[in-house]
Amino acid sequence: MSISILLERALPLSKDILDRIASGELKVFGGTIRDQAGRIVKHLVFPQDGQSNLDELSKQINATLNQSHTEIMGQLANQTAILSAVNIMTAHNTNETLGKKLEEISDKIDHLDKKIAEIHDEIILSKLIKFSEIKSSSLASIEEALYANKVQKDPQFIRLHITPLRHTFNSLHTILMDILKEFTNKKIIDGINFIMLIADLKNKSSFVLGQIHIRLAEDDIAQGYFDRNTDSNLTLRSRLESLKNTGAFSPHVINQEKLLTLKADVENFKILEVQSQLLSTQNKLSLELKLPHYQLLNNSFNTIQMLDPVPMKC
Repeated sequence: MSISILLERALPLSKDILDRIASGELKVFGGTIRDQAGRIVKHLVFPQDGQSNLDELSKQINATLNQSHTEIMGQLANQTAILSAVNIMTAHNTNETLGKKLEEISDKIDHLDKKIAEIHDEIILSKLIKFSEIKSSSLASIEEALYANKVQKDPQFIRLHITPLRHTFNSLHTILMDILKEFTNKKIIDGINFIMLIADLKNKSSFVLGQIHIRLAEDDIAQGYFDRNTDSNLTLRSRLESLKNTGAFSPHVINQEKLLTLKADVENFKILEVQSQLLSTQNKLSLELKLPHYQLLNNSFNTIQMLDPVPMKC
């Protein structure tokens, strides 16, 4: 597949990115955009399935517009019938009034068209923000932190390059907690795939941040991330249990495909949750013993495992 076709399928890129690709400063490799040194600058994000919901909403909006147009035309027909029954002396004044009414109606139709376009755009942007922007930026910040940790030994440099990941974790944690506390059961079910995506990225961000701070001999900071991550995990687990007990995952509420996806997401969530708890427990032990956690780890300083628990020395 050519680069131009890939870029057409991907979500819109900024003018700066497109200019840098055109100049040869950046190149497209598969689903990523890299600089001349091979570093990833941006992940290409492709719209996910789910367009049918937007199409259905567009159909409903169009149906409403058509109905309004029919009613307006009916009103015009009635006014025309009345006009034919009056005498010629009043017809001129009536025509002027009708002309003004037509202009007002035309303005209202134009305004309605604009509102429909704005609503449609807002729906699309909301989808992109939820499923693409968050995922892309989260993965990019994780990759930046891992790369900095691998190639650098200067603590200040490493701290600088984990700043985006710290912001990512804070955002993911806040979003997840707000959703779990504020959303109704129906809204939770409707957005369950998005919620599990947020939980997945949050767990991975916490795991990477924790290990990097452990390497920097900042066990207390690492524990802060572990504790917050555990807090939001427990809140999510509690909400899922509550939904299960109320029958929210029964076939008449959620379709089979969505349920299978949820089951896979939950299993992955459990794995990440256990890994985080193991590392957190080990870190608490280090704090109690007042022994730097990195001295308990059997891994080299230039390697941070993202998904597997760090093994202890035998």
